[in-house]
Amino acid sequence: YSFPQQEGSGLARLIPHASAELHTLLLKLLAYDPDERLSARQTLKQPYFKDLRDAEKLQAREQEARERAPEITSAPARNEEEDQLRSHRHDRDRDQF
Repeated sequence: YSFPQQEGSGLARLIPHASAELHTLLLKLLAYDPDERLSARQTLKQPYFKDLRDAEKLQAREQEARERAPEITSAPARNEEEDQLRSHRHDRDRDQF
């Protein structure tokens, strides 16, 4: 069966607060012909998702930098190490007299 062609009211009228990028994306996602419709992979490459891609790349770079950076001892652990060193020095100095 072939449905008769009808003009729609348009997405801009239905969701006027949405950006032009979102309107374009929705039109591509709602295409009736599956050959014209975007795949999930194509959808994520659309300009509308650029901020998400950029944030993900930044997060990956930060994680990579943390993994490459030398391990930094936490402040409480440093204080413990300093206390042990002081105690050792104190004992050593006491033994010398």
